[in-house]
Amino acid sequence: MNKIAVISLIVLGLSGCSTIPGHLSGESKIKDYEDITTRPSDIALSLVGEWRSVQPYEGGGSHESIELLRPDGTFITTFKKEYPDGTTSESTEYGLWAVSGDIYHSFTLGQIKNGAMKPAQPLGPELGAAYRILKLEADLFVYQSAETGNIYNSKRIKSKNQTTKSP
Repeated sequence: MNKIAVISLIVLGLSGCSTIPGHLSGESKIKDYEDITTRPSDIALSLVGEWRSVQPYEGGGSHESIELLRPDGTFITTFKKEYPDGTTSESTEYGLWAVSGDIYHSFTLGQIKNGAMKPAQPLGPELGAAYRILKLEADLFVYQSAETGNIYNSKRIKSKNQTTKSP
């Protein structure tokens, strides 16, 4: 009786699995990538520079970020938060960034505290983020978080030619 129950559970469990036709049978076709290591995308090159975003919180207060996107794929972002009660906080993160198609990715590697880089805990949910690029102009970058749906409007404050070297 136990063998029948186990087999029934396995069959029942497997019957709930589904596949997209053609994806496991070898019928799906993929695009061949060019050698992507030779040059960054035009979108990525357009993002190099320093950007500022100020967004209001639903309950009051605001969230400001100043993000330096470097041409070597590294970033430094300073966050300034103002809460409804008037208190504020500030933090700075560093990491890697990249663009794939219309998706902007950031990978936080750690925080900068008292001038020292402090590595983040591995596999933390806040370490990687993906954003759909909604609009990109010379001085405007609008993107939407894949996780929260929040839309961020950033304005360029320094171009790639004006960026400074920092940690």
